[in-house]
Amino acid sequence: MDATTGIPPAVTEETEAFWKAAAEGRLLIEHCPSCGADSFPTRGTCRSCRSRETTSAEVTGRGLVYSFTVNHQRWLPDLPVPYVVVLVEFPEHPGVRVAGRLRGRPPEDAAIGMPVEVGFEPGPGGFAIPSFIAVPETEHPDAAEAVPGAKAENAVAPNTTVRDADVADRAVSEAAVPNAAVPDAAETDGARPAARRSRGAAGPARGGAVERRAVVSGVGQSAIGRRVERSGLQLTIDAVLAAVEDAGLTVDDIDGLAMFPGGGAANLPGYANGNLYEVQDALGITTSWRQGQVEGMALPFYGPAQAVATGQARHVVVWRTVKEGSAARAAGGRPAYGSTKPVAEGPLAWLLPVGMLSPVCQVAPYATRYMHEYGVTREQLAWIPVSQRAHAARNPDAVYRSPLTVEEYLAARTISSPMCLYDCDVPVDGATALVVSAAETAAGLRAPVRIEAMAGVVEGRPSWEQWEDMGRVGHGTAAAMWARTDLRPADVDVAQLYDGFTIEVVWWLEAMGFCGPGEAGDFVAGGERIGPGGGLPLNTWGGQLSGGRLHAAFGHVAEAVRQLRGEAGDAQVPGAEVCAVTNVGGFEAGAALLTRW
Repeated sequence: MDATTGIPPAVTEETEAFWKAAAEGRLLIEHCPSCGADSFPTRGTCRSCRSRETTSAEVTGRGLVYSFTVNHQRWLPDLPVPYVVVLVEFPEHPGVRVAGRLRGRPPEDAAIGMPVEVGFEPGPGGFAIPSFIAVPETEHPDAAEAVPGAKAENAVAPNTTVRDADVADRAVSEAAVPNAAVPDAAETDGARPAARRSRGAAGPARGGAVERRAVVSGVGQSAIGRRVERSGLQLTIDAVLAAVEDAGLTVDDIDGLAMFPGGGAANLPGYANGNLYEVQDALGITTSWRQGQVEGMALPFYGPAQAVATGQARHVVVWRTVKEGSAARAAGGRPAYGSTKPVAEGPLAWLLPVGMLSPVCQVAPYATRYMHEYGVTREQLAWIPVSQRAHAARNPDAVYRSPLTVEEYLAARTISSPMCLYDCDVPVDGATALVVSAAETAAGLRAPVRIEAMAGVVEGRPSWEQWEDMGRVGHGTAAAMWARTDLRPADVDVAQLYDGFTIEVVWWLEAMGFCGPGEAGDFVAGGERIGPGGGLPLNTWGGQLSGGRLHAAFGHVAEAVRQLRGEAGDAQVPGAEVCAVTNVGGFEAGAALLTRW
């Protein structure tokens, strides 16, 4: 990376020592004298024992590549490609993982388990960034021999390995998932059960769950397209008014407002629109509850449902508005993550300087790791975008409706390996609004939809590169959701699973129990199960891969409501009564079941 290229890190009290040492060619991590634990990045507090008396320790031993991605997309005009970003762990420092560049080997030689030495290279703003040096092959044996526990049969490149701890970690994780989240044979093959469990009978987990005191009463969307010549505010107002009318209410009935991600968010150009204050002022609404947030919205209706269930409001409108299509066109392609800010702050301070300049760069190592562990192929994963394009053909509002083939998927240009163009959602302009109402008002609503169960569990480290097990994501959230209902995966008629990238669909198919860990490749292959007419129709509006990136599951919830009302037109799944909806994954995961009224 050129010294003048990219986004430099912000220097803070926590990071100053790291960047100073980096300039000297030394890699510092956080060490706790009280319990002996090592950690990274530095927080000034020990994650293990919460001691505030932490110190720095220098990493001098070799590391092993936990996962990686080869980035082919030129996010910045003067940034040469391709380049490899690796996530490196150190046997002598358990719990430490550092993102950096890879040098010393051509990109095509990058592999999980590759031994590397600590190194640095000039980075943006005059900083020295981690740049790990691949150990020459003549200096180490095959990684499968060097690291016990390697799964040679699932290797995606020479010398790939798997940590010994993976097996133990997975056993613990599986033990934590209740039987409710484990599919039976009928669920695994995509078939629906001959007889459903009654949703009217109260099971031991049902009781007075807070979400059952709320309903999704209205859905509205603005014009949606690759570029819509309207401001974010006007798109928002269009969607809000449409949602209120759809619910059978008037604007005067609305006493709560919420938005995601909050008007001050600017990680990506076009990412945040429809300011909370401007919308309230434009519509002359008096509110008793409001929420505008950047972090932690498990699902669009999560906070609003709690608000109406506890009597803080009666009818809440929540919306998400994007102008990312216009921003991408203005930038000549998808702009770099954080490019609206002069320095990389917070969690991005460790990613942007080394070249992880887009969400796809952050998610791609998950796909690399998953494919390595389970032997899943791109030919199998291709059926996710191919099947969703078949669904999009039935949705007149989808951005892309023409057929997509597996061959076209495989021939598409790589963005950040192993993810290609069709693995990524489509940036668009548009707004989606939902009305969430107190269940006691249902008699006066046009066509409410029940919230049967919902959950949003932060189960691991809240950081994309630090997620402990990139082969399994969302399982804790799904388990918590299933524990709140007597329904099971086989009761689900249609699924709207978050698909910012295809690997996120994989996460949710397995976490929700529609198939077992490592089985998603076989589950989606051929498209019969997840396509139109399948046992589990998936993202029937085309999802974000073909319908457009409406983000934060707003498009998914909108389609779930249409399906359960029987208002999905040509995309309608006959007799749909239960719909699963999920949002993002990992530390921002949310999962819910919506049911017909």
